[in-house]
Amino acid sequence: MTKVALRPYALLPRQYDERKVLASTVDAWGRALWLICTDARFPSGNRGGRSAEPLALPFDALLVTRDGDSVRERTLHDVAVSPRDIDALPGGGLVVHGCRGSHRRNGQIFGRDGRSRRRFALGSRLIQLVTDRRAGLWTCHGEEGMYGDDPLDADALARWDGRGNRLHGFRPSGRARFCLEVNALNVTDSEVLVADQYDRPSSRSGPASRRTSGPCRCAASAVSRSGTVTCCSSAAPRAWGTSTTAA
Repeated sequence: MTKVALRPYALLPRQYDERKVLASTVDAWGRALWLICTDARFPSGNRGGRSAEPLALPFDALLVTRDGDSVRERTLHDVAVSPRDIDALPGGGLVVHGCRGSHRRNGQIFGRDGRSRRRFALGSRLIQLVTDRRAGLWTCHGEEGMYGDDPLDADALARWDGRGNRLHGFRPSGRARFCLEVNALNVTDSEVLVADQYDRPSSRSGPASRRTSGPCRCAASAVSRSGTVTCCSSAAPRAWGTSTTAA
């Protein structure tokens, strides 16, 4: 069994205010990333909670990266959306997805220098965003989008290049009576792992795909390692092998 210390990924370094974190992730290289708004406000949410939001758009954000024991800072200039998701791109770039962007351009790509390179539309019903180490960007979209009129939301899973250009989408075969949104998404250098609303994990490697069935309900995340899929939900994580029949 491989042991991984998860505590560094869960805790923001002490010198920063965790209340002002807008988005965070662990990227494809195993680094922990936090995007911080130093001048944040804390409006009440629909369910009574409070989360940080920038005072105005655009704004400058602080990106904190932890790689092992090393902690680095970088300023992102002129962030034009209220961030919900972030992930790293090869070469030091970063992609940000958020809301309140103008003209439906809710995605933004930044270069190594922290300057904005491009704003683009990712779709209005995006659930999750993940990048891989080959400059690929993957998004999964909700049911409301798949049955709506926005073509960017038409597929349950879509692939983009590192410049924000949509390449292609994936959906069930023509024999399927309806589409299911993806609950969990993860990507490795050779495999894309998804779990749909029926909690059926699927993995795609090249043109082929495999589907498994396992005792995982309400999947929120999924990890593939050495032929084993680990699926995490509100219940205890479950794991099972991926050597199954072809879909």
